[in-house]
Amino acid sequence: MANLRKTVKLKIKNEEAIVSAMEQISDRLPDLEVYRKIYPEPKLGLMLVDAYKDIIMLARAATTYFLGSTWGTQRPCGFQG
Repeated sequence: MANLRKTVKLKIKNEEAIVSAMEQISDRLPDLEVYRKIYPEPKLGLMLVDAYKDIIMLARAATTYFLGSTWGTQRPCGFQG
């Protein structure tokens, strides 16, 4: 029973970390567009593409995780499922 409680607490902590990361990313995305306008160099463009790609991959992994978990119908902080 103690192991189950530890597992549940760890799962909750991980889910909260994922939600927090996604919120922080969504808050910062507009800044990337500003950087692109200020520094319209091809190298910066490639860096922005890499950043967006990583964000998309994280979002996909988080979506897959939450769809496969027992997280149920809870929707944190306005995220739609």
